[in-house]
Amino acid sequence: MRELAGLVSLSLLTFRRQILARKSFVAAVLIAMLTMATGIWTQRRHHFHEQDELDPLIAQLDFMTNTVVVRLFVSFLLPILVLTYATAAIGEEREERTLVYTLIRPLARWRIYLAKAAGIMPIVLLASLGGFSLVCLAGAEAGHIAWRDYWPAILYGCLTYTALFLLFGAALPRPVIMAVVYSFLIEALLGSMPGTIKRLAVSYYANCMIYEAAAKHGVQPEQSQFGNISGHSAMIVLASLTIVLLLLGAAWFQRREYRDLA
Repeated sequence: MRELAGLVSLSLLTFRRQILARKSFVAAVLIAMLTMATGIWTQRRHHFHEQDELDPLIAQLDFMTNTVVVRLFVSFLLPILVLTYATAAIGEEREERTLVYTLIRPLARWRIYLAKAAGIMPIVLLASLGGFSLVCLAGAEAGHIAWRDYWPAILYGCLTYTALFLLFGAALPRPVIMAVVYSFLIEALLGSMPGTIKRLAVSYYANCMIYEAAAKHGVQPEQSQFGNISGHSAMIVLASLTIVLLLLGAAWFQRREYRDLA
């Protein structure tokens, strides 16, 4: 019972430390910028499509899906939001050399790792799903459809990114730098390339879920060679990756000797 109370206290401490940090202001600014841009684009494109023969709503949803959700939110903003918090849950303490005070607690290391994951999870979910809801709100009717149909993809993508970047924080000496490199090289670059190499990107599987939901509205990927798998299969991959990465991170944290803390 005392150990459980200690783990809960550690989770709450992680939550308070991260949500009150300066990074929350940066995250809010990034979300606000994309929200305002989406609102402006929506108004301009609505006026443009009123003058052609296309269904304005389908045209708006196509733009909302391919440009705002897939290209900007899932492939760029989502990993940035998550890595801002997830890498810091452990990595920030390593850099400040305060992790030793956590490790000397009479708690199993793997439980400490999972307690920190539990503490950071509400923040990344709030930033990701909350930010996505604001962006969709700015997208008018097309945005409402996007929120209703695409939020599961954002949720599963967020969970997988969190598990991945927590592992970065536990395993790498400069986790933020490596997470940023991963986000731009793997997610933004390889995730949009033809062939099977894009399956290395978490965003690919989230986008597969999005495009399956978008297909019932007649919206297709901009890339003809996207080669998406079924949304159900993508969801299973993301859920499995989340569990595997969490277990791998916990095992690594349990066995790792942080000599740089001395």
